[in-house]
Amino acid sequence: MPAPTPAPPGADAYVTVADPFEHFAVPPTEETTSFRIRLLLLSRLRDALVDRGWTQAESALVLGIAQPRVSAIHTGKVGVFSIDRLVNLLSRLDVRVDEVLARADWGEAVGG
Repeated sequence: MPAPTPAPPGADAYVTVADPFEHFAVPPTEETTSFRIRLLLLSRLRDALVDRGWTQAESALVLGIAQPRVSAIHTGKVGVFSIDRLVNLLSRLDVRVDEVLARADWGEAVGG
């Protein structure tokens, strides 16, 4: 989930940062790599739910989770979910995680 950062001086809006670790030049570690993977999977999960046009209640029913967890997906609360949990939720929507990961631009995130 992109994190907002202040826009350049004189601008009225915020700039969206897709990857805060890259934006702030944080060196890759196990922890940052795990966060980036969860961020990517959570973003794809949110996109899949938005594409379907479901309410949070409908999404909760399909995913088999409580509505507050769906809210956490939509608000980008990465720390609420493990990689395993996100993989399971994406599979319930028939989203292929291998394709999501293959399309990601990892750069230095995993030592690339």
